Amino acid sequence: MLKAKLEEKEKELEVSRLENEGLKIEINEKLLELSSVQSKEEEMTFRLNQTEQELVKSKSNVLRLNEKQEATERVKQELEAEMKKLHMHTEQWRKAADAAASVLASGVEMNGRRLSERCGSMDKHYGNAFEPVGRYADSMGSPGLMDDPDDVFGSGKRKGSGIRMFGDLWKKKGHK
Repeated sequence: MLKAKLEEKEKELEVSRLENEGLKIEINEKLLELSSVQSKEEEMTFRLNQTEQELVKSKSNVLRLNEKQEATERVKQELEAEMKKLHMHTEQWRKAADAAASVLASGVEMNGRRLSERCGSMDKHYGNAFEPVGRYADSMGSPGLMDDPDDVFGSGKRKGSGIRMFGDLWKKKGHK
């Protein structure tokens, strides 16, 4: 009877040992899984850190590019405003030149004298406008390129006559 109980206990011990070995194998498998999960976690943490660094770089690049774009837009707007001003001035000068050309071509009378006569009479004061004058011998002459910069129109009494003449013509042209 003791022998039967001993054999029974030995069988139970063998079963417990087999269970214990099975549990040890399971534990080893779980430890391998755990180490695999930990390595994956470390890899993911590393990737996350890299992504955060890239995000910070991207944000700084975006800010820098936005500042550049804003600066470029301001410069563009300034240039567009300048172009509009230049276009407006060019149009004004073109209109003035057209008006002067049409007046000169038609021989309009001003103050009882034909304009073409008046212009011809100015040659004695200024010389030929297309001859080289003074220190600007390389360029085309102009009544404004005289040696004395203060005496632009030859004499004090004639200083604003050309401008007044075009102003009068412009006013007459505008009333028509």
